Amino acid sequence: MAVSIREFLDGYAKKMDPEHVDAEMLDGFLGLYTRQRMEGLQRHRQAGVEYGKGERELARLVKRKEKIEGRLKRAREVVKKKERREREKRATERARKTEQRKMKREERLKFWTTRVGQVVVHLDSQAGTSRRSSIVERVERLSVGEISSEPVDVTLRLSYVVPGVSWSSRYELRINTPSSSARMAYRAEFRNSSSETWTDARVTLSTSQASFSGLEKRIPSLHPWHIKLLDAIRENQEHPSWEKILRGGYANRPVKAFYRARVKNTSSLRITRGKVGLTVDGTFLGTATIPNCAPGDFFNVSLGVDPSILVTYGKPTVRRLNTGFFTGHVGAVFRRTCWIKNTKGVAVDITVLDQVPVSEDKELQVEILEPKGLREKGNEVKLDMETSHGSGKAIMEKKGEIKWVIHLEPGKDVRVVLEYGTKAPRGSEVDTA
Repeated sequence: MAVSIREFLDGYAKKMDPEHVDAEMLDGFLGLYTRQRMEGLQRHRQAGVEYGKGERELARLVKRKEKIEGRLKRAREVVKKKERREREKRATERARKTEQRKMKREERLKFWTTRVGQVVVHLDSQAGTSRRSSIVERVERLSVGEISSEPVDVTLRLSYVVPGVSWSSRYELRINTPSSSARMAYRAEFRNSSSETWTDARVTLSTSQASFSGLEKRIPSLHPWHIKLLDAIRENQEHPSWEKILRGGYANRPVKAFYRARVKNTSSLRITRGKVGLTVDGTFLGTATIPNCAPGDFFNVSLGVDPSILVTYGKPTVRRLNTGFFTGHVGAVFRRTCWIKNTKGVAVDITVLDQVPVSEDKELQVEILEPKGLREKGNEVKLDMETSHGSGKAIMEKKGEIKWVIHLEPGKDVRVVLEYGTKAPRGSEVDTA
């Protein structure tokens, strides 16, 4: 409306002719025009103020809308998260129940049997005789052929054999190293896989049907180490290749002290092969298997590696020798050194095993240089040790095996040396058999 009035006044002013319009009329028109312009300006300003208020109100409402939408979104996320947790909880519960049913079924399968027997008892209505084989035992003796009209009490004993029942030996062995003693608890693991449920039953265990397999091997064992001369002789070769001998034997086995207990069965019971829980000086080591052992006999139990016995095996060395220019032979001296220290608080008995090669050719000779005096099986020599460190001896075993038996005091160490020489024809080649 204000724009239309202003346009009308502007159009009227353009049509006014200054020559025909007097001053009073012009002055009245200008006053009207001025008032209309001021009113329009006032309305424009007011509209600007109202527009600003509207913009601010709109911004406030938009912000409020965003807050409400944010709260709504968070509320929806909370609801979704809760629903998701509920779904996960239900899925976890279903999985747990499924696993429980599976475990329960597997546990039952261990005791369910596929062999179900049936016992049928037939009782004759005729009174039994006094024979011992009769299943009916009368309280009153009747003559042969006599029939009693009175009720008779009988005792029926039924014996039968069911399959699916077994047992195995279980033991607990506690070893005390300071006192060199051990205590063993005897146990039995009974298994009933038959179709019967036994409640408060008296069970007699028998070893008559027990079957045993081979014993476990834990400590490394020595095998014969044979060497020989090759048939072909290399040309322009003065010395044999001693590296194969240097690499052979027991030097390339694990360098560790294996802990083993030798236990005597002082009870009157026979120990049958079975699993045993081992506890040494209050520390549980694990489970092992012990063999059969009669009363008064000994059995060995491997206790794994003993970290309190330090073992260092030096690198084997070889030194070539010329036995003579005119003899036509060359030789070599091999040396191995083993250092052992007892870090325990008590003395220990240690067995050290090593070996020398065994020649299969009379032209290839092997001689033990240290320990001196070991030439054939059964030879023993005393080990050169300080008295405060302990004592020991070296023993020549079969097939080139050498065993040191050492009693080592606590905190002490000992060094054992194995040195042997070999002699072979010049130009020949040595190989392991």
